[in-house]
Amino acid sequence: MKGLMNEESRNWQDSARLYLLNRTPLGRFYHRYMKPHAFSRQLAIWAWTRGFPLFVTVFQRLSSRIQPFRLRTIRSCAQTVVTLAPDESVVTPSPKIFPARLVARCPSPHDTYQFPEVYTTQLTDCVVRGGSNFIIHRERVLHHELFRATHDYTSEEMHGRLVLKPKRRKAYAFRVDPDIERIDEAAIFTDALSANYAHFMTEVLPRIAMFVKHAPPGLPLLIDAGLHANIMAAIRCVVGEERTLILLNKGKRIRVGLAHVISNCGYVPFERRPGTQQLSGHSQGQFSPAALHAVRDAVWGTLGTADCAGRYLYIRRNSGYRNVVNAQELEDALVRLGFEVVEPEKLSFAQQVETFSAAKVVVGATGAAFANLIFCKPDTRIVIMIAELENTSYYYWQNMACAAGSTVTYVFGEIKYALGQSIHSDFHVALTDVVDALDGCLPENGSPEGVHP
Repeated sequence: MKGLMNEESRNWQDSARLYLLNRTPLGRFYHRYMKPHAFSRQLAIWAWTRGFPLFVTVFQRLSSRIQPFRLRTIRSCAQTVVTLAPDESVVTPSPKIFPARLVARCPSPHDTYQFPEVYTTQLTDCVVRGGSNFIIHRERVLHHELFRATHDYTSEEMHGRLVLKPKRRKAYAFRVDPDIERIDEAAIFTDALSANYAHFMTEVLPRIAMFVKHAPPGLPLLIDAGLHANIMAAIRCVVGEERTLILLNKGKRIRVGLAHVISNCGYVPFERRPGTQQLSGHSQGQFSPAALHAVRDAVWGTLGTADCAGRYLYIRRNSGYRNVVNAQELEDALVRLGFEVVEPEKLSFAQQVETFSAAKVVVGATGAAFANLIFCKPDTRIVIMIAELENTSYYYWQNMACAAGSTVTYVFGEIKYALGQSIHSDFHVALTDVVDALDGCLPENGSPEGVHP
């Protein structure tokens, strides 16, 4: 019975939200009667984001299982800092927009952004959790410098693993078990969004690439367990086959005697913090040019690169959301123009690198596959179809592309349904707008005549 209770406690601590949804009568009621309906589903999410922090704040006064921590940056607690790359200015011109009448919908948040220096430091006797880049160190929860608790909502909060009180600079989490597993030394690369290809390729892998350029070969790397085979292949391309990787399951905690910590090399918030829509200056993503180039150089050094950039690619998106509702029409028209259809999720990592590095033009709907733009040649035309919707982070791909040495072109699409609109909604794209975006950049035998509806 004691073992069963301990298991239930671990399930609750690993993800309170999933525990409530999947292991309780309330959760079964939600799945059966509320989840199928957009309004009730949004109401449940609203109640969770506001109710769970209140519950934890009250519960920690009555129970020793929840512990308050001070919320601090990693740098503020670092004793020694070794700079791996100086701060860099990234020029971000406004992307080309089609149709042109919607240019005003994509206001530039900046002409340039300054990415801070990339550094490494060491922390002694800290606790790391799988699926999180927060670090517990001496009664403090540490985060990287680009994270702003006042603006950014985290995956850890959504899943009930952590509660943040930005105004108080406090965090609440389940108390650390004194008997948790311990390792003597490792470099830390766990992350809440490591399972997402785009986040891993532009936020986690760049940190690994910058670190291994300067780290002794015998130092192990602590990463999340259960990553996709393509992500694991990307890691091996960067670190080599001999480097030891320690895999940490999501939610599991481990104590590290000497932790090597690398500052962020790229970051875009998981979501905007609820109730902050009126605040200005929400981040649309920032990326270190030095770190992205380090990834590209390491991967190209291992896999090689295409000798020429002459392929015209249409990226077919196979997903349950953010789809182009007339994708087949667009695909058929582009194939007639000389494009080839590519499904990145069906390719190995090496094949994705080869495909994008050989591209002259890439067209597709916004999605994680476009993180491969970091492997494109600088003169590659990158055309991304995206829904025209207020508060969309249009500069995410542009900020990434500019840091990698290229730019993007956007084709806006219209969301057809008035209710339930979100950044994950499906949308319709006019074929004429796609053809206009490709003006002057078509295959030699391609002609826009005959493809317009």
